[in-house]
Amino acid sequence: MSERGKFIVIEGGEGSGKSTCIEELKKENIGNSIFTREPGGTEVGEEIRAILMDKSNHITTLAELFLFCAVRAEHCAKVIRPALKNGVNVICDRFSPSTFAYQIIGAQREGYKTIFDELNYIATNNLKPDLIIYLDVDPAIGLERRKNAGEITRFDVKDIMFHQRVRSGFLKLAGQNGNWITVDASRDEDVVQKDVVCAVRNFLYEGRV
Repeated sequence: MSERGKFIVIEGGEGSGKSTCIEELKKENIGNSIFTREPGGTEVGEEIRAILMDKSNHITTLAELFLFCAVRAEHCAKVIRPALKNGVNVICDRFSPSTFAYQIIGAQREGYKTIFDELNYIATNNLKPDLIIYLDVDPAIGLERRKNAGEITRFDVKDIMFHQRVRSGFLKLAGQNGNWITVDASRDEDVVQKDVVCAVRNFLYEGRV
């Protein structure tokens, strides 16, 4: 039986540079790895992603919570768990920390925390990332970057206070978990990318967080 693969998640708010860091990781020789994303990762997940991201859709926070967990259930069952079982490393753009940061803290729905914990446990079958790399950036900087990037989603158009709360949600998790690495994403893009690549390499080849 092959050794279980490692599950690495890249997290961050809007405009933090997650996508460019992941593109840089794809260019690197980092072993037997696959790349995926949430929401998405499967055919059904990508269809739900289109609904969640379309700024013309008005979706309640509770419905968002259910949809994200539905995507995650499909994603874990069909992509993440099978890959890990076969010894393949999985590098994922967002996972359950984003749902906590956006739908619980950002949306000011702390009362949904118990529902989220139960849904997420069922959706993932208690699967947790081995390493989470959080790209931290001031929302004002991140949103300005997003404005210049082109495509705008439902989350990009939310007010600055929402995004500040999202950031606080991520930082709260980062402070509570030893498998998080926080990277200052306000710096030059190439510097941030080098830090992320280095962190992934250190973890995969040396077991260092």
